[in-house]
Amino acid sequence: MMLEILPTIIQNSETPPIVIVSADHGSPKGGVDNSVRILAAYYAPAARSQFYPTITPVNVFRILFDTYFNTDFGLLPDRSYFSAQGQYFNFLEIPNECQAGE
Repeated sequence: MMLEILPTIIQNSETPPIVIVSADHGSPKGGVDNSVRILAAYYAPAARSQFYPTITPVNVFRILFDTYFNTDFGLLPDRSYFSAQGQYFNFLEIPNECQAGE
């Protein structure tokens, strides 16, 4: 349904909208690496050049606020962490191998 409604929203908006479609985490099936993979799609015309292939959610709103509201949050390291069920405070850093598409 998103593929049907998003073009209509974008084309019929007086002001170019900002659209964020994102999941909170990947599937726990398939191991640790799969658990940090998410669906993340961003439409922000003025910030388009600021997004990069290995971006993680920690920097999305920082880029949007810096671009649209002239803030100076800057970027944080793009890191992802995992903790196994029952070991909630035993964090393991997962290498960032994500690749964004156009």
